[in-house]
Amino acid sequence: MRVKALLLAVVAVAALSACGNDDPGTPGANGTAGTATGAPAGNAQGRDGCLMGTWKVDVNDMGQQTAAKVGSGAEGSGTGTLTVVFGSELKITYANAIVVDVPVSSMKMNMKSSFEGDAVSTDWAAKDGKLSGSMNSSNVKNSIVTTVGGVTVPASTAVPLEGSLDLAKTVAYTCSGNNATISGPGVVWKMTKA
Repeated sequence: MRVKALLLAVVAVAALSACGNDDPGTPGANGTAGTATGAPAGNAQGRDGCLMGTWKVDVNDMGQQTAAKVGSGAEGSGTGTLTVVFGSELKITYANAIVVDVPVSSMKMNMKSSFEGDAVSTDWAAKDGKLSGSMNSSNVKNSIVTTVGGVTVPASTAVPLEGSLDLAKTVAYTCSGNNATISGPGVVWKMTKA
């Protein structure tokens, strides 16, 4: 029973790592919600000029953050790429996986959550540290493979996994030069300009 409860906790944390922020009062990753100083002015649609361009997300850091939320000696890593492009549209390209290993009694539980596909927003806005808009994520697929003691076990989540940020909810960001973050309830996406 302990394995099943721990498995559900890990799956829930991984599911939330890709979704938007449910808490409208959550500030940016470092406690402040803001934009870069000296960044180009945003356009008339309320799009922060600091964000414009292509960004690479540190997926290995996402895996480490996910493991830290699981606790209990869990170790995490990330592979692949997660690319965010802010332009006339906001496009997120997923080709990444988050892997978490958790010691359970004398066995090891391994969960791999893979994301693949594109999510696009044509009405995105970024102002005063908040991202908003609508985002079609129907092309983003998520698969979860879990093994306990080397045996594959069924994995599911009670929360529908969208596989992308939900801009209809409050999503915070920070941006300064070649570094930016997007804050969701699961993990912070640490990004560098490509």
